[in-house]
Amino acid sequence: MVDTDCVVFGWGELKRSQVDRANEVIGLVPNEKQFCIKKTKNSKFPRHPLFLSGDLKPTSWL
Repeated sequence: MVDTDCVVFGWGELKRSQVDRANEVIGLVPNEKQFCIKKTKNSKFPRHPLFLSGDLKPTSWL
């Protein structure tokens, strides 16, 4: 993996069959580097950035 300050997650709501893959991706990134722009209403998933305001800043995913 490339050395970076943060990784921004943004896949939105997932189907049950996709959750395992999301957890695999999360496991590849150290906790302190996990960020998202915004969480879904239930806080289970990082919101997809396509429909979010461009002035939002990444926050910790955890």
